Amino acid sequence: MGQSKDGIDHFIKNLGRQQLLKSDEEIMLARQIQIRLAYQRVRFSLWEQKGRNPSTSEWAEALDMEPDALREQLHKSQM
Repeated sequence: MGQSKDGIDHFIKNLGRQQLLKSDEEIMLARQIQIRLAYQRVRFSLWEQKGRNPSTSEWAEALDMEPDALREQLHKSQM
C-alpha cells in the first residue's frame, strides 16, 4: 500500500508540470476524433449491410475517397 500511495502522491505533485495541449492542438485533436468516429460509423453500416468487415476499398468508396487517402486519414487520427 505504501508504494501505491507514493506513486499517487508523485503523480499529483507532478500533475501541474505536465505540458497540456494548446487550444489549437486541442481543436485539431477533437476534429480528428470526430472524423474517425464518422468513418467508423460508415464502416459499421457497411458491415451491417454486407455481413462482414468491408475492405478498405469498399470503405473508401462509401466515403467518396481514395483508399490511400482513407489510410492516411486513419493514420493521422490514431491516438
